Amino acid sequence: MTVAEDLKNRVSRVVAGFLLLLCVAGVLSAREQVLVAGSGGEWTSRLLEALNAVEAGDYARGAQVLQRLLSSDEGGMVRMPVGAADLSQLKLRLSSDSRRPAPAPAVRPAPARPGQFARPSQFSSTRSEKEWGRYLNVSSAAEMVLRMLPAQGLAEYRKLYGQAAGRLLRQYEENGDPGIIRQVSRLYPLTEPGFFARELEADLAFEASRFDSAWVSYRAVLGDRIESEGSPDVLLRLIEKALACLKLAGADTLFEHEKERCGQLAQSAGEQTLQRYQALLKKFDGLQLQAGLPADAGRVPASYWGGEIPGGSASPRFGAGGLPDQPGGPMEASWKSLDWASTVTVAADMDPLLNNSFFRGQMRQPQGIDYPFVPLVRRNSVFVSGVYSIYEIDGRPGVGKLLRQIEKPTPPSLRGRYREQSDSSIYTVTLWDRSREGGVDRFRGLDELPGEILLSHYIAGFSRRRHYMGYDITVSIPTRSLAAFDRGSGDLLWRTEDLRASVQKDIYGPNEIPAEISYSSPVVVRDGLVFAGGWKQDGYINSLVRALDLRTGKTAWEVPISSAQMEQTMFGELGREPFASFLLEEAGVLYYLSNLGAVAAIESRSGRVLWVTAYDYIKPPATVGRIPRMRHLYWGLNAPLLLGNVLVVAPRDSQYLLAIDTGRGPAGRGRAGEIRWVYDNSAGDLRDLLGVHQGKLYFSGPDGVFALDISSLDAAGDVTARPRAPRPLSNAAARKRLEALLGSGVTVAADNNSDRLSRLPSLSRIGSPLVWSTGSIAARGLLTSSGVIYASSGQLQAVDFELRKRNVLLPKEVAVRSGLSLGDMSGGIHIGAGQIIISSQRSLTAFSGPTF
Repeated sequence: MTVAEDLKNRVSRVVAGFLLLLCVAGVLSAREQVLVAGSGGEWTSRLLEALNAVEAGDYARGAQVLQRLLSSDEGGMVRMPVGAADLSQLKLRLSSDSRRPAPAPAVRPAPARPGQFARPSQFSSTRSEKEWGRYLNVSSAAEMVLRMLPAQGLAEYRKLYGQAAGRLLRQYEENGDPGIIRQVSRLYPLTEPGFFARELEADLAFEASRFDSAWVSYRAVLGDRIESEGSPDVLLRLIEKALACLKLAGADTLFEHEKERCGQLAQSAGEQTLQRYQALLKKFDGLQLQAGLPADAGRVPASYWGGEIPGGSASPRFGAGGLPDQPGGPMEASWKSLDWASTVTVAADMDPLLNNSFFRGQMRQPQGIDYPFVPLVRRNSVFVSGVYSIYEIDGRPGVGKLLRQIEKPTPPSLRGRYREQSDSSIYTVTLWDRSREGGVDRFRGLDELPGEILLSHYIAGFSRRRHYMGYDITVSIPTRSLAAFDRGSGDLLWRTEDLRASVQKDIYGPNEIPAEISYSSPVVVRDGLVFAGGWKQDGYINSLVRALDLRTGKTAWEVPISSAQMEQTMFGELGREPFASFLLEEAGVLYYLSNLGAVAAIESRSGRVLWVTAYDYIKPPATVGRIPRMRHLYWGLNAPLLLGNVLVVAPRDSQYLLAIDTGRGPAGRGRAGEIRWVYDNSAGDLRDLLGVHQGKLYFSGPDGVFALDISSLDAAGDVTARPRAPRPLSNAAARKRLEALLGSGVTVAADNNSDRLSRLPSLSRIGSPLVWSTGSIAARGLLTSSGVIYASSGQLQAVDFELRKRNVLLPKEVAVRSGLSLGDMSGGIHIGAGQIIISSQRSLTAFSGPTF
């Protein structure tokens, strides 16, 4: 051995030892946690200042501080305790950090599940220390404290600000600007002019047929009127309006629930009020109103997993609970699309380092192939988003012909050089149809746009993989941008552009919009705005939501949500692409599942964050070795599911299924962002959240189809067995009437450890006599009106809702004749264009049956 070689070996050993020490230090001083944007201690300090003033009897000072917070537009967030019975308890919890230091993590072997690569031992904290936190914007937090003030405090508040609210309201009477009504409602909600403005705002929503939003507003005003000793005439008027909203919305179950509670309220107000209420009910009994769509299936964006919203000329038939009908079988091959890889010319100079050809524990794929791609069915066309193109296929039975290929604006230097290997991405196409926008065209100029617009992601750039002596320094992470196309001509309308490729931030062409983030969610389009979630790195990974103008692609608003950490290389660089995120819009509110430690609700019109729920996510393990060390994950990519006023999420970076109150149910806005119940999926057998039907929540997993029992949930979305303790109100009369109206809405958990996930109510599994083959289901199933369709053991099968009977829809030999290996399927099963459409890593295949 030469002197030079000996010196090289010594240096290598020193470097390796130094890197190992760095890694061990990272384990000992792990500081990963979820940081909610805007949640600085200054906002909590100001809230405590108001509480101290109220405690000292200085109600004027307390009201002034709360009003300043109420009118704040700075985006502050406050971690609001759950279950504070009174102001003194609220102050105690705000002033002391409820989060206790977690014990040293234990080491356990991580099982290698079907479809996953084996991992080294993982670090996991004990279940009892899993926490969550509810954050409210500072305005909502101040409004909540105002409602908890004693009668003297509320009187002082109305004395100070009632006249200012009245002057602002008179401006509305002069010019009729609805923006003034919203301003009075937000700035002075508990004054007499505020009550009037809030009721008027609900009236406007009612006239616009937004019955859900109107009911939430009427209900909130009714609760506040009870506290302020409202007259029987006012209470009955609000009750009538609230019940009319539920009746018109077809919410029969909730209508019966509210009818009973309002009866108790009327009874507590006196015999005469009760008689007038009974007469009101007779009027409702005589009305024949059109019911809405069934809500049993939950509200989940159809475009995420294929198909289209009901109403298209070739939409799937919808049966029980708003679910697509299931074919009777036997199925036969209808058509098979082309091999997607054959449409991509692979560059001769493809850089293996650029594409992470070394084993990294991520999915390895054929050349040029997309993962996972999800079809969108629109009448007789099927759209698929690939890495470099959008494909339109004639989806009619027996055809399956490629109609055209719309090229994405991928930079020429990258075309053919990038192989999608990330296990974090999702490829979708969203279609905007101008005919569904209605009268909004003339106000936003949407009539100038093409009749239909396709929106999808494209690769705008990616970081180069670098390594030292086989140790990863950086890995290849793509930057995903957005592009909009005219569906008719295929022309590019606009695209967002990676700023790192721009010479100057403020100079760009008419079709190129600078974007310093990577968009990670399928987009949602509402009222001329394109909503998308994304991430950018500033040390931590920051999740955010943007609204873009549909006409130009320019940013209308942007809000940061949370910061968390992903896997890292030994050098502290990003070692894995952040997971895909999801958006769901309902009644003007965006629900955002970041998959980075937080779930948020955002007002779609303004971008104002309403609440953020931070959960204790799975901490990334420290990397000790050549390649980034990956976490063991329990969930697949799952969009949020909205069940009435409860948002059900299965975060990719958590072991828990979480049910979060949206604040739009019978319990009121005071419970917004609160986790109501959970399910611990640490066994990992549940993977794909499919939907809900007749009191059961259905899942597919690698080893079978499963269900959780939610039949015990009450109208507020609570597990009924949960113990409750009522919150004291300011006076006995108001307490009696409000408890009669709100029931569980004025109750809280009696446990001070309510921020521990293990202390929350949990769902129970539903047993099944069926035997499932281990690791046989590679792709997510599909919930239909007759049961769940899934691919297992090389064939397409269906199981009934009771999970007791199953039958074969597509035999293995038929699948083989069509050239499809169901065991390798990674995209999933979809129903559209009168067929079952199955996506794989290489193609789409359609099957038709006698009942289609």
